[in-house]
Amino acid sequence: MTRPVFYDPSGTRRRWTGRTVGLLIAAVVIAAALFAFTVVRVPPRGSLPLLFERPQPARLRGQINAIGRGVRAWLPTAKVAHPSQPLTVGFYVPWDDGTSGSSLNAHISQLDWLVPSTISVVGPTHNVTRTVDTRLGRILANAARRPQVLPMVQNAHLGVWDTAGAASLLGSRVERAKLANALAASVKQNHDAGIVFDLESLPARSLGGSLQLLRDTRTALGPNGGIIAVTVPVGDEDFPPKAFANVADRIFLMDYDLHFQEGDPGPIAPQTFFVSELRKAIAQIGREKLIVAVGSYAYDWNQKGSEGLSIEEAWLRARDSGASIVFDKTSGNAGFGYDDDDGHHDVWMLDAASTWNQLRAAHALGVQQVALWRLGSEDPGVWEAFAKFRGNGRPDLATLSEPTNVDEEGAGEILRITATPQSGSRSLTFDKQGLIRGETYLQLPSPYVVSHVGARPHMVALTFDDGPDPEWTPQILDILERMHVPGTFFVIGENALQHPNILNRIIAGGNEIGNHTYTHPNLVFDSKTGTEIELNATQRLLQAYTGRGTKLFRAPYFGDAEANTPDELFPALIAQQNGYTVVGLHADPGDWKRPGVDDIVNSTIAQVEGDDPEHSENIVLL
Repeated sequence: MTRPVFYDPSGTRRRWTGRTVGLLIAAVVIAAALFAFTVVRVPPRGSLPLLFERPQPARLRGQINAIGRGVRAWLPTAKVAHPSQPLTVGFYVPWDDGTSGSSLNAHISQLDWLVPSTISVVGPTHNVTRTVDTRLGRILANAARRPQVLPMVQNAHLGVWDTAGAASLLGSRVERAKLANALAASVKQNHDAGIVFDLESLPARSLGGSLQLLRDTRTALGPNGGIIAVTVPVGDEDFPPKAFANVADRIFLMDYDLHFQEGDPGPIAPQTFFVSELRKAIAQIGREKLIVAVGSYAYDWNQKGSEGLSIEEAWLRARDSGASIVFDKTSGNAGFGYDDDDGHHDVWMLDAASTWNQLRAAHALGVQQVALWRLGSEDPGVWEAFAKFRGNGRPDLATLSEPTNVDEEGAGEILRITATPQSGSRSLTFDKQGLIRGETYLQLPSPYVVSHVGARPHMVALTFDDGPDPEWTPQILDILERMHVPGTFFVIGENALQHPNILNRIIAGGNEIGNHTYTHPNLVFDSKTGTEIELNATQRLLQAYTGRGTKLFRAPYFGDAEANTPDELFPALIAQQNGYTVVGLHADPGDWKRPGVDDIVNSTIAQVEGDDPEHSENIVLL
């Protein structure tokens, strides 16, 4: 028999072949590992330089140390033999981007009553509207301990008080009866515990009509149909608590706003002022019907106007400006000052230290029925103060928990996360009576802070997502080149993989390329490692095909660039930590829906021309 060509009786060829194949496999594995490493571990690159305006600290010019001279001490010494029964009430509003709901969800077990601001009556025809708040409904349905609900009716819509309409309504017997019947029907239909009236900005002649409206509502509800309560501001001689106590079941004494938003700056509710007004109310109506409402919010007064703030928003402004918060030992309120483009600002606040002192005074005067204005604007420490008010001991207010909101600053569509959530701390000094006499903020808490830049008048940036596409991208480039207009193309890696020539043509035409991930996932549901691989794989592909990288990133499903929850911001933070500048958008004509050329053009122009100083419309998504 002829010897086979590959016959190898010694086995030498087999051994060398096996070794060679093994080395080749090892080389492939090592190369794959090195490739994977270069995708997983891409060194962060320096971020693009962006300029952000910053406020500067300044002296608190509104500090008034003469408040309350000649008034009795912070804590009344008179002993009350029969204090009223404990009651804790919270005011809820549906219009504050969910912060009121978040606060309610966290602290609903501490409330006996909930007063949601959900009914309004405004306009010449006195239309009654009840807000349908699905989030409020879910919170109440899931509560292990559900408070009694007393919706609040106001003569206001979107924060604007209807003085003329309310005065007309209260002056009409027919309209009063109509409103009373509508409110009674709403209470019965929704199984509410009663109704709270909060009619404000009224002329003095409306007192009689206001009292008659309460009587009409009692008649419409029936003797056992529910509680009728009314809010009464302090210091208004035209609407004294005594007049309402004769026709209402409960009186909410809104014991704050000595210095109010539209007035001059100063302490909002000095302790001596709070005690004095509470004493007057007790003298007029006693304690059984009286519920004293304490405030927890802030006002920012400046040369151009004033603004209401939550306590967390006030803390953030102090943090951003580098201002030191000062505890005014005469008023018991805290505040600070700063300067920015609007001039000098004075900020006063009612934080948990003020709340605790006011609760101590209420207890000393025998008032155990208290309310908070309002859920969502408060210092989180007030809940510890309320708990100790109904229990024993001093509140522990030292730790300032991480805020849950997101602070958006600036009007542009180029984003940078300038702060991530962190807790804060303060130290407190108590006197022998358990009152807080000193407060020092050691470290202020911070939420996510997103700074926006890039707003440029009369300038527009055209951006194109999801390419490159072999049919459409070349046509877009033809138009841009013909019109000498550059664009920015946020490319998907797996699309770019198939079209290196188009990538290079984009760059050759003077356009920019941005990273739009490799597979276009919703990064909200991805991990940190998964997000980085999406970014790195696209970056490596761009470098391999074009010899260049990119520092621009836009997340898929980024919406209108107003990421305002931590899960939405997390992918942007990862990209930023890897050296990317995050690009958003405000002008979105929805061209992917193919509404037609005219609709796309008209929508784009309308959005761009509809910008304002608070909301830019410079970057167009196509």
